[in-house]
Amino acid sequence: MNNDFRDKINKVRNSKNPLENATAGRRAAFIVLAIVLCGIGALMTFMTETVMGTMKIILGGLILVCGAVLAFIGYRSRTGANDKADKLAMVKVVGGGIIALCSLFVFFGNAVTALIGLVLGGVIIVKSLFALTAAVKVMKFGGGSRGGILFAISVITALIGVYLLLSMGGTKPEERLFVGGIMVMVEGVLDFVYALLMPYTQKIKDAKNN
Repeated sequence: MNNDFRDKINKVRNSKNPLENATAGRRAAFIVLAIVLCGIGALMTFMTETVMGTMKIILGGLILVCGAVLAFIGYRSRTGANDKADKLAMVKVVGGGIIALCSLFVFFGNAVTALIGLVLGGVIIVKSLFALTAAVKVMKFGGGSRGGILFAISVITALIGVYLLLSMGGTKPEERLFVGGIMVMVEGVLDFVYALLMPYTQKIKDAKNN
């Protein structure tokens, strides 16, 4: 770290930082997220069959109810006049029926692991993009090794998200859920490390503005 940048950081540290509470809030949010992800990963890894059965019931039931409600709304909104509104109502009926039938793939197939991977992978990828943006700013303004660590964590978490998004479907769902759980626990640990470095990220932004 060069002397000019060190002086800027010391100036921020020695002055009142109006963003300190916001920084602490973001840090707490990342810690909570890390704990939640570690918990989810542990359940997926050590209680694989229980999680599979429970998620089949929850996700399958949710899809079935959504499809049934949509079909019912369409049925009740029919006019019988064969006009635009009546055709739209029939689209709702047919669409709701198709959605309800899709619940069978969850109840009796392997779609549940793909849905879990889709949700978790999507959330992790979006989060990693924000983290990556912050890491690039840290490196740009002389963050040194800490900026490199933030950048590495962001890239690794993005890769974990992509893995969960693309690999959770298919055959042997129990094995995929087991491996996915390990990946989610790793993600939680990395989020915790990132949380410890977040206040430093905010100091970088403050130094930039001073």
